[in-house]
Amino acid sequence: MPTSERDDLMIQVAELRSDVHHVQADTTQIKADLRLTNQRIDALDDKMDQRIAALDDKMDQRIAALDVRMEKRLDNLADALTSAKHWAIGMYITLAGGLFYMVAHGLKWL
Repeated sequence: MPTSERDDLMIQVAELRSDVHHVQADTTQIKADLRLTNQRIDALDDKMDQRIAALDDKMDQRIAALDVRMEKRLDNLADALTSAKHWAIGMYITLAGGLFYMVAHGLKWL
């Protein structure tokens, strides 16, 4: 191999080594940035887990309170329907009695 070709080849190898060192430095910097980003994401994940747990507890309390209120209202509604049913039965008996009285009076049974 002639000397000039060998010198050109050595220069090219030296340039490649320089480029490789530059790429290695960039890769090291990217890895460091990635670790920092992962730490931030983990911290955010922990914070979000805490907030979600607090929200979950708060929603459980509200749902329990709503359940109690709805149960009371349903009990009141059941009582009101029972009362209305008794009232309707009383009205039916009164109406039937009035009708029988009118029929008896019309037929001169009374």
